[in-house]
Amino acid sequence: MYRLLKGESCSVLAQVDSAAKLPVLVFVHGGSFLTGSAGEKNPQALLDHDMVLVSPQYRLGPLGFLNLQTDGIPGNAGLLDLVEALRWVRDNIEHFGGDPARVTLGGHSAGAAAASLLYLSPLTKGLIQAAMPMSGSALSFWAYDRAPEQAGAAITRAALCGGDEVPLEQRVQCLKKLPVKRIITSFLFYIVSRNSRVATF
Repeated sequence: MYRLLKGESCSVLAQVDSAAKLPVLVFVHGGSFLTGSAGEKNPQALLDHDMVLVSPQYRLGPLGFLNLQTDGIPGNAGLLDLVEALRWVRDNIEHFGGDPARVTLGGHSAGAAAASLLYLSPLTKGLIQAAMPMSGSALSFWAYDRAPEQAGAAITRAALCGGDEVPLEQRVQCLKKLPVKRIITSFLFYIVSRNSRVATF
């Protein structure tokens, strides 16, 4: 019926020396700002070294990056999730043997773009000391949308909340009432219609 892989003690924490002051790598997963998760990569090669690895989750797709340029949906919620993760690291990593003064923000693909954007942001001042982007950067052509308002209008139109012809605040209120599944479906329709695989706004 099922296989027992590791025994019944499934929640085993590593022994932590809170005075160790090890360097910290905060690693942001890739996935075109659309897919992926913190646990998708095997970190074993990194953990063979004396360091603390943090791999945060962040909102993706329209829930993480839709930009209607309003107070209600200003865009880049996914990046703000990562800023909050970095603040958590600053405030708590010592309890896990990490040194909050030696934090490197790294990432792969879209995670690399996020890492380089955040390294340059004033929101992360004092939170990270180095960046290690791999296979992407803030300068990658796919890392940001030069016309986010057009993407936002296309998605609200696909969600049946109207496009540019409907006042922006009315579209925002309409989106907030929709089930998440409909917003994601509308977003996927938008991605397919523009033949894109990246969720930039």
